[in-house]
Amino acid sequence: MHQDRGPMPSDDDDGLYGLNLVSIVLPFVATILSLFFGMFIGGAAVWILKPAPQPIELVKSASIAELQLMCQPVMDQQMTQITKIREEITALEAEVLAREAEVDELRSRSAAQDEAAAARLADASQALASARRQLRKLNDVKEQLVEQLTLTKERLVQTEANLQNQVAVSEALRDENFDLRDDVIVQHWFRVVNDAKLKICEKGGKKKTEACRESVDIELSSIKREFVHCIRSNQAAPSVELLQKGQDLPHFARMFDQESRFLAGWYLQMCDPTLPEVDVSDPALAAPTAFR
Repeated sequence: MHQDRGPMPSDDDDGLYGLNLVSIVLPFVATILSLFFGMFIGGAAVWILKPAPQPIELVKSASIAELQLMCQPVMDQQMTQITKIREEITALEAEVLAREAEVDELRSRSAAQDEAAAARLADASQALASARRQLRKLNDVKEQLVEQLTLTKERLVQTEANLQNQVAVSEALRDENFDLRDDVIVQHWFRVVNDAKLKICEKGGKKKTEACRESVDIELSSIKREFVHCIRSNQAAPSVELLQKGQDLPHFARMFDQESRFLAGWYLQMCDPTLPEVDVSDPALAAPTAFR
């Protein structure tokens, strides 16, 4: 039985169908492309405008004098930026005062002002608002730079304190050529001490954090020789952990000073003291003085 399928589409109909399809799809494609383009431009603008943090490479085997020498250029650069920003702020503050005076003068004139005077008042008000916005932005930048400089100085002071307390690298670890002995052990020790401070002393104000770090330094200073044994016997480096409620103290672990308000509940996971160490007949492989 023949079924009427209706009129077959002509070439013109195909063309119209294609145009209709394009007209429907094109706005969606344009919208998606504009979104991606906007995200790219916005991200680039944020990356350009955001002040990049100043990285400081601190060589863990450096002396205090060497650390100061490495940090000084960074601090000098930050101080130069702060000085420049302060000069710009001073100039902008003067401009704001001048524009405020101009606006006040225009407003105080007779109410029967002509159109030109009204236009000057509008322009002066707009310029004053723009100057105030620039001043706020510069003050924000200055605060960020001052904060970066403060953090740099605090980091330098803390690193110097670590060196002086022999928590990290001390002069006793250097040979007659002033080169480090057992650099691998030194790096392990430096990492363990800092990890312990991050775990235990991550909360609280500045004074509380400093007191907590000192407590960790004192507690860890008693395990230096045992620490060397763990590394030389190819075992895991000691680590600090928080004893959970109802948990038994693990094997080869010892509790920190439980009378300390910073260390209560924390324990030190040590290694098996009976495992043999590698051959240390070579004097260069002997335990560093600072770890004995």
